[in-house]
Amino acid sequence: MDYGAMGAIIRRRRKELGLSTQDLAEALGVKAQSVNRIERGDKGLSMDTFLAVCRVLKISPEELLRDHLTIR
Repeated sequence: MDYGAMGAIIRRRRKELGLSTQDLAEALGVKAQSVNRIERGDKGLSMDTFLAVCRVLKISPEELLRDHLTIR
C-alpha cells in the first residue's frame, strides 16, 4: 500500500472541499496531528478511519485505493 500517494489524494480532496486539517480531524474524531501524518503517508488508516475519510471527503473507496495497492 502506498500511503504517501493515498495521503496526497486525501490532502488534495480536503483542500478541494475547502476543509482545514482541523475540520477534517474533527469530522473524523481524531487529532489534527493524525490527519497531518495520514496526509504525509507516515501513518496508515484503520478500516473505520478509511471509511470515515471516504464519507467526509465524498470519495469512493475504489478511487482512494486505485493504483495504490501493491499485489504480490
